[in-house]
Amino acid sequence: MRLLVIILFINLLSAGCSEEYECLSSEFPMVDGSIPVENCIEIQKTPCQNDGSEINIRIRNLSRYDLCNLEYDAYDQNRIYGNIPAGGCTCYLTHEKAFRYPANLKYTDFERENTLYAIDFVGEGILEPGRYNYNFWTIITDSIKWNRGYMVPSEDDPDYHEAISHRCEEDAPENCGVDPKQVNLRIVNESIFQLCSFSFLNADREMLSFGNIISGQTTCYIPINYIDKNNFRIEFSIDGIEQGKGLTEPVWRDLVEAGNYTLFVTVGSLNGESIISIFQKDE
Repeated sequence: MRLLVIILFINLLSAGCSEEYECLSSEFPMVDGSIPVENCIEIQKTPCQNDGSEINIRIRNLSRYDLCNLEYDAYDQNRIYGNIPAGGCTCYLTHEKAFRYPANLKYTDFERENTLYAIDFVGEGILEPGRYNYNFWTIITDSIKWNRGYMVPSEDDPDYHEAISHRCEEDAPENCGVDPKQVNLRIVNESIFQLCSFSFLNADREMLSFGNIISGQTTCYIPINYIDKNNFRIEFSIDGIEQGKGLTEPVWRDLVEAGNYTLFVTVGSLNGESIISIFQKDE
């Protein structure tokens, strides 16, 4: 059974929608590896609203999974935003009272209906009237699902359409192979972006080069001497913007045994602070 993990946090820089009143489906860039929801019948949505004296929130789907019938309850005020394709966003809906994350959020993806609840709002202040983007994305492995979301004022939220549409220059990976005496690693790109010139480095900076990885792609395996799950680094670029994560001083080492492993990677912004990576041992 897959474990559902919810992380809601605030980030001041993120991906955004057009500053127009509503985001039209024809404006959404195509996401190569998007996963649709079969037999999704959209229920009646809350009509679009944009009142300068109220809190106006729209939803951006930064995952590669289409979202069916998303409902957002800011604080005892449920709003139905409807269907949001991968990389897409909605029009604004007003809320009399809202915090930087929802009281609960409900949607259906290709697997099932999901409901996310906030534990409490202790220490949180009510948002000032204005226009906000709530950016939401998820990463799914064979055993776990992580959901993340963050609120940002719309005027501070750059447009990611070019980044989503960007295609990498040609960059071939290293020779593929599986060595039963070593750790064999492959990468799954769970993001909506193409990850250009993707490299993995272990704590000794032994490097694997996986080349370019499009959205939804699984690479081949490449062997490496060892991997410490608490001390590694990944490097890549998106639309010419360098990204990187890792190589810290861990409290303890977590060496993996010889075998085949998958590293799931997703990106929620272009500032390098919203990279999620999850290891999984393959059968």
